[in-house]
Order: sequence, then C-alpha cells, then structure tokens
Amino acid sequence: MSITPSDAERILARKLEAEVADLNEREEIIRELARYGELEHEGEIPRVRLAIIKGAGMNLTEIRDLVEAAKTDYRDVLSWAEYPNQVNIWNKTISEQELRRLQALDLEQYEQWLAK
Repeated sequence: MSITPSDAERILARKLEAEVADLNEREEIIRELARYGELEHEGEIPRVRLAIIKGAGMNLTEIRDLVEAAKTDYRDVLSWAEYPNQVNIWNKTISEQELRRLQALDLEQYEQWLAK
C-alpha cells in the first residue's frame, strides 16, 4: 500500500481528534511525535509518525518508546506497524503461497486500521 505524506498527516490528525478528547493530552502527543523528524536522516516523517500511533495507540509512554526506536532506525517502526505478520517470519522458510497470504493479511489489517 502506498500512502502519501499528506494522506498520512490527514489520517493522523483524524485519529488524534477521534481518540484523544483532552486537548492538552493531544498537544503532548503531537509534541512527542514532532521529536521524530528533527534530524536530517529521519526519513518518511508522516508515515513513521502514523506508524508510531498505530503501534502505541494513544499511550504516551509507548509513543515515546517508539519515537526513540524510530530515531534509531525508522524502518523497524514501519515494519512493526505495516507488516506485523511478515516481520515474524524473517528467519523462517515459508512457501510462496504462505508469504502471499501473510502479505495480503498485513495489507488488509493496515487498511482497516487506517480507515477507522
């Protein structure tokens, strides 16, 4: 699935508004998410921030942990959020059919989460 940066920002704003009623708490989450993307090597900023929210929900402690993980290697956070089934098979031999099944399952799960 390809998601544009503007789509990711729009989805993130929608999720924050829907799931965090307290404006102070929402602003704190936004400030924490803004820590990712401060450095030049921190890529795919909107997509990674969305992945952080997917992984942490709106739990500020978990958001902080995932921001730190993303600052180390943002690809980890993306894989945990977007490919949760495939990330667990990296060292296993599986059939092409099983791989396609896991890819479809991950895509369906991510699309459902984005649509909520």
